Amino acid sequence: KVRENPDLVRDLDNQAILNTNVDALKAYKKRRLKEKEISQSIDDINIMKQDINELKSLMQRILDKIG
Repeated sequence: KVRENPDLVRDLDNQAILNTNVDALKAYKKRRLKEKEISQSIDDINIMKQDINELKSLMQRILDKIG
């Protein structure tokens, strides 16, 4: 065990410090998934903005040709 932290242990083979707190790992994975979902939503919104701007531009060109 690592001094003053019961969730940490040292791997005796390679001396790495490992966290044994499964709840903390689950919380981290949940946070990471939520951040990924938010990032994907932002990307989707930006693509939609570009599509809307392209549609507006095309509509303006059509209106310019008509009138």
